[in-house]
Amino acid sequence: MSGKIPEPITKLLLSVPSQLPDDLNQIDRNGIVSTPSDETKNTQKRLGIIWPGFRYYNEALFRIITEDRRFKTSILWILKFQEDEVPPADILSSMHWRVVGTDSIRVSGYNLKTLIKMIFLVWRTVHESDGVLTSTQAPLHSKVAFACAKILKKKIFIKTEQWLDLERPSPLMKLYKKIDFYLMRNCDMLLPHGTNQLQFAASKGVSQSMMRLMPMLSKDLRGMKINNPALKKELGISEKKVILYFGRIIRQKGLKDLLLACVRIKKALGNTTVVVCGGVERHVSDFSDSVSYEGECRKLADAQLPGMVIFTGPIASSDKHNYFQLADLFVHPHGSKSSDGWGLVINEATSMALPVIVSDRVGSAPDLVVNGENGYIVGAGDVDELSRRIEELITDDEKRKFMAARSRSLFEKYHQPQQIPEILWEALHSKNCLDPTDSGLTRISHEHCVDFQKLPDIPTH
Repeated sequence: MSGKIPEPITKLLLSVPSQLPDDLNQIDRNGIVSTPSDETKNTQKRLGIIWPGFRYYNEALFRIITEDRRFKTSILWILKFQEDEVPPADILSSMHWRVVGTDSIRVSGYNLKTLIKMIFLVWRTVHESDGVLTSTQAPLHSKVAFACAKILKKKIFIKTEQWLDLERPSPLMKLYKKIDFYLMRNCDMLLPHGTNQLQFAASKGVSQSMMRLMPMLSKDLRGMKINNPALKKELGISEKKVILYFGRIIRQKGLKDLLLACVRIKKALGNTTVVVCGGVERHVSDFSDSVSYEGECRKLADAQLPGMVIFTGPIASSDKHNYFQLADLFVHPHGSKSSDGWGLVINEATSMALPVIVSDRVGSAPDLVVNGENGYIVGAGDVDELSRRIEELITDDEKRKFMAARSRSLFEKYHQPQQIPEILWEALHSKNCLDPTDSGLTRISHEHCVDFQKLPDIPTH
């Protein structure tokens, strides 16, 4: 688990004060640069964050919290930093941070050394905090954090993405999930990202009084500078409409359904190109099947849609917006055999004011897609319905224009970064997170909670 810091990471971190160790997994940083005023010190709350790892899309979350001077923030990342995804230097320098340095957050991803290190650092993070925010109830580190918080009598807040039960889980997994639901019911505050997650948590017995809606933040891609304006010309599609798929090419994501839908409406597509951004990730457990699946998709495209599909391969996070700006329509056809906990690409597509077609197996669908207004939610695996909706939108320029504007407004309504520090501050500041009579939390409940009487029933599949 050790090694030299790659050169790109070294360059990015040059502006961080003090000398960095060669081994990212041995880091124990206390990098507060500015000194809070005495008044701020007296009112500050110590917030610990225990997170799987740093990803490009998490930057907005970490930034909005670390920039709020009411928090003295410390963070523990479980995964080692990736060469192409490392926290910006100004974020690292504004808080205490540590890294366990595993390759995976799964139980199987730990060896004895990293397991002991994780438990010790989680205990230390909880001990040094007034309250801890951890990412989802499922990983081992969250269960350890929950136990530490209860032993040390500290508050623990859990953000959750789950909105469907597993299909045909093993007996061991059923037991593991029972522990998950115990954590959801007994943490100090549960933070679902949206409608599906709120309803699922309620169905597992989580009290409405202890839930707050915490937006899943993403990059606002429209605000990023287009640094490759000639990309469409380089791809040879200057005069063409573009249907964009962006994500890993694995069986669960449903790319083949998109291609089959396009085959059925090939004539209607006319001067349209499907741009497929993504590839196979070697670290995923289904790597062999993913290679086979990508081959199936390429073979189908070559045989049935010659010259109409471009496979770009994986796209760097920093280059993502350049590809989204090419699109006229975004399609996320997640398959029926699993669910997508959230589907951050929907945030990104709506931020770019794109009409969206998404399957009903995507967790963010009810919050970011309104049928007939900014796109459509279609049945997962229903190629007929998918093909009809693609044809409807790709052949109607005026409808796409209307839906594009609506997409952006839905993104802006959902994307509320300022809510997050307010929720965390009130939760940390309250005497009892679970007491709905607490005046502070009653106020949050009105501002940030969904009226459960107005929510639809939980989807069943």
